[in-house]
Amino acid sequence: MRNKPTTIPFCSHLVVINQKKLHHQTKAQIYMLVELPMSCSEINIALGLNAWIQKEPNLQVILTTKNSRTIRPIFFKDIQDIKVLKKKDKENVYILELTAQQRSRFIQTLREVAI
Repeated sequence: MRNKPTTIPFCSHLVVINQKKLHHQTKAQIYMLVELPMSCSEINIALGLNAWIQKEPNLQVILTTKNSRTIRPIFFKDIQDIKVLKKKDKENVYILELTAQQRSRFIQTLREVAI
């Protein structure tokens, strides 16, 4: 009898962020890939991310591009709204880089509001 290898649950969702604009700026949209070591639906990601933004508005997270590793910091208070997209075939997508502590707080918020 063989033991089946266990797979670690994983989810990956493409999120579009609409940043708050100042009077001299145009509306800025950022496409961000959110990857978590757990199973999570699009609706739950949206609920959890919105709750986390409301809970910690002064938190700064880092977004990086996949190829060039360009870094773009963003504060949660600068986000106007988010939308989780079904398609994942966008160009110029940033990846949400979370520290272990940030990932833990995000997963905790997800569990509180969505799961």
